[in-house]
Formats: sequence, structure tokens, C-alpha cells
Amino acid sequence: MAGTVAVVLGAAFGALVHALPGDRLLTTAVDDLVQLVAPLVASVLCATTARRATGPDRRLWWWLAAATASWAAGQTVWSWYELVLRRETPFPSPADAGFLAFPLLAATGLLLWHGGPYLSAGARDLIDGGLLAGALLMVSWKTALGAAMQDGAGPGLGFVLGLAYPVGDLVSATVVLLLVARTGVAARPHVALIAAGLLSLAVADSAYVYLLTVDGYSSGNAISAGWVTGFLLIGAAAFVGRDPGAAVDQRDEPTHGVLVLPYVAVAVALALVVQTALRGQVLSRPEVLLATALATLLLARQYLVVRDNDRLLREVRQREAALAHEVMHDGLTGLSNRAMLLQRLDQVVAGHRRHGRGLVVMFCDLDGFKAINDTYGHLAGDGVLREVALRLRAGVRSTDTVARPSGDEFAVLMEPPHDDPLRVAGRLISALSADVELPEGTVRTGVSIGIAVIPAGAPGGAVTSRSLIAAADSAMYSAKSGGKNRAVLVEVGVPGAARADETVGDDPLHRTR
Repeated sequence: MAGTVAVVLGAAFGALVHALPGDRLLTTAVDDLVQLVAPLVASVLCATTARRATGPDRRLWWWLAAATASWAAGQTVWSWYELVLRRETPFPSPADAGFLAFPLLAATGLLLWHGGPYLSAGARDLIDGGLLAGALLMVSWKTALGAAMQDGAGPGLGFVLGLAYPVGDLVSATVVLLLVARTGVAARPHVALIAAGLLSLAVADSAYVYLLTVDGYSSGNAISAGWVTGFLLIGAAAFVGRDPGAAVDQRDEPTHGVLVLPYVAVAVALALVVQTALRGQVLSRPEVLLATALATLLLARQYLVVRDNDRLLREVRQREAALAHEVMHDGLTGLSNRAMLLQRLDQVVAGHRRHGRGLVVMFCDLDGFKAINDTYGHLAGDGVLREVALRLRAGVRSTDTVARPSGDEFAVLMEPPHDDPLRVAGRLISALSADVELPEGTVRTGVSIGIAVIPAGAPGGAVTSRSLIAAADSAMYSAKSGGKNRAVLVEVGVPGAARADETVGDDPLHRTR
């Protein structure tokens, strides 16, 4: 409804200008003042919406407010020439600075908004807009605009500036059209209104350039309705965008057709150039410049695509590595989990079968941990588990595998060459029996350790990873039943022998905890 009202008001303005009596001053005054009011209204509405918006939406509306205000400033200068100084506005003039700043500010806002965390996302849309605008300009040049320029004043600063109007608006409008394809018109109607407004401005600017090259332009022309309608549509977009449910920061991936569109447009434009060359005709300087610009933009777009693909590939690899780490590691302590321990054990047992290398598995269960949880809470218990993990890592070699299979149970896999397992276990018992400082207070726990050893050169053919863990677990329960805070060692894979030794922690006060 807001868009319909904007179009109706723009059409009514065009009809009014056409129906005014022959008084030149009256027609100019109505035309200039309405063209001044329309961007001012749009600027106020965009600024109001920007104050209510948040995040990327807020930035977009502020840029559009600045863009429409810039056009209003240019129109103020234009009106000053015609209504106060009573003379025709020169071209170029200071007013053109405000007019030409509009597409730059609008395109910058769209680029920063749509780019999200990656500038190349918005830059690619901006390049697509440039490709489509350049292709349309090439087609226009080969059909009508080129002939009009040859009949007109010829190239110069005025012509170049005039050409910048439709090109800038087409780039901005094309960017928004691409955004419409991503967001969906039904879900984001105000994005479509921004696109419609910029397209209306582009059509009016194109007509303005054409009139400059042939008959000239003066206020009171019917094309003024295109400018007024364009700014009213942008104002309508800001009015609709005030609804919090109409956030513009939800975007979907473009469809295949949207991705191909810039390439199709460039192919058509370059086909016209090839056709001219095949006919033996000499390309004009503007045609060469346009073809060069299109090729450059196309290469820049491909570079951004390759860079984005490389970035996405790196992100996928990083996520895969993070996921693999998460699957194989304990989230609380960062140690290997049961799956990682079993995988590593399978590798070590297979190595023993091939080369006869010995190995040691320690199974550690904390003594008195339940009392810490019951007294201080589970957060304190988590702190103890993290501290135990740090002390276990510090008490063994960096090449040894330290794991947390579950709860308050830990495991250590030692590969040869290694120290005497009982000596290492005694060192770990002393380390884990020391006080642990937590925000909740000072706590102390002990540890019972079961050690399963396959000696170097032992057959061990029937030993598996799970049977090795089972043997270490059984030895750990023997240590716990024998008084806790101690270690029990058993040898596995040795026919006719089952040796058991034990060592006790240094602090006798915690022998029975």
C-alpha cells in the first residue's frame, strides 16, 4: 500500500506539471520545489527508521538518509539558480556534486549492509550491479545513445558527468534487485521498494542524459515524475521498515538464475562488440572503454569468487577439525575421551603384535570425589577434575596419552621407552593428593591406580584394547579395596605368570579415604 501511494503521488505530480498553464516561472517553481520536498521526506523517514533499527539495518537506513539528503542539497542549489537567480542552471554545476553523491552513498550503504562479516559478499553484489549497468549501457550505446551523442555536443566533462547519473543509479538498483532475489519480495517488501525507487531514479536519469545530448533539458519536463516517484518509493520503504518484524538482515543464498544473470548481460554486451569487429567497423572510444571496464569487473568478480571459495574451504576444514577434536576429546578437561583412548590403544596393541614393544595402561579413580561434589557442588567438582587433568599431564611425558573415559576416572597410556610404572604411579599419587585451591575453598582428594603392563617381547597375542582396560580397571579396584590412594600392577599377556605389586602414597593420613 505504501508503494502504491508513492507511485500514485508521483504520477499525479507528472500529470500536474504537464497540465500547468504556460507560465514558465510557475511550472519551474512547482517542479523544483516538489523535487526538493520528495528527497527531504525520504531522508527524514530513513533517519527516523534508522533511529529505531539495530545492527546492520540501522547502518543501511542511515546511509540512505545521507544519500537522499545529498540529493536534496543538490536540488536546493538547482532551485536557487532557477528560482532566485532566475537563470538556467549550468551543467555541470555545484548541484551535480549533491546529485552524484546520491548513488555513491546509497551503494556504499547497501555494500556495508549486505556484506555482513565479509566485505566481498557486498562487493560482489556491487560488481554485479556494475556489470549489468555496463552491459545495459553498451546495448543502449549500440542502439540509440551512441547516435544521439554523435548528433549532440560530443564527449566532454558535461557528457561524462551526465553519463554517471544512470550508471550510478543502475549499479545501486541492480544491487538491490539481487538482494530482493535473496530475501524474497513477500517476506521483505521494503527491500523491493528500495529497488523500485532506485530503478525509477535510473530511468529518469537515463532520460535526462538523453535530453542533454539532443534537445537539452529544462525544469518542468515530464521526466521529473521519475525522480519524485523514486524518492517517494524510498520513503515508503523506510516507512514500512519501521516495523520490527520487517528486518532486512535475513538473507538467503541466491538462486542459480540470479548467479548467472551478470554473465548473461556481459555476454550480450561483448557479443555486440564482437559483431562490430567482425563487420570491419572501428570501435569508438566509449565502446572500447566500456568493453575494458566490463572485462575488468568480470575478472574482479571471479577473483572475489575464488577468494570466497578459498575462505569457505578453510572454514569447512577448521570446523571439521574442531568437530573431530570434539568427538575425540572430553569437553570439560580437554583430555582424550574413551573413543580416542580405545583408538590409540588399538594402534599400540597392533604395534606390540608386530614388533613386540611393551606398553603400560594406568586406570585412575579419584578417592573422595563424591564428598567434594556433595559438599561444595558440581561446579567445584568440575574445577577439581580440571586440576586433576593438569596434574596428570604434568606428571607424564608429552608423548603419553592422558584420557578421561568417564566421570572421575582417568587413564594414562605409556609407550616404551618409559620409566618404571610403579614409580610414575607413586609420583601421580603424590601430585593428586595435594590440596586443590578453589573459589569455594581448599579441597583434597586421593587416587587409586590400576596398572596393566604388557612387557616388551611378551606374546600378548590374545590381548585386546578392551581386555587391557579391563585388567587395569580390575587392578584399580584392588588398589581401592586395599586401602585407597595406592597403585596395583598386573602383567597381562605373559603365559603362566600373574605378578602383582603395589605402592602406597606418601601421606599415610589419606591411605583410607
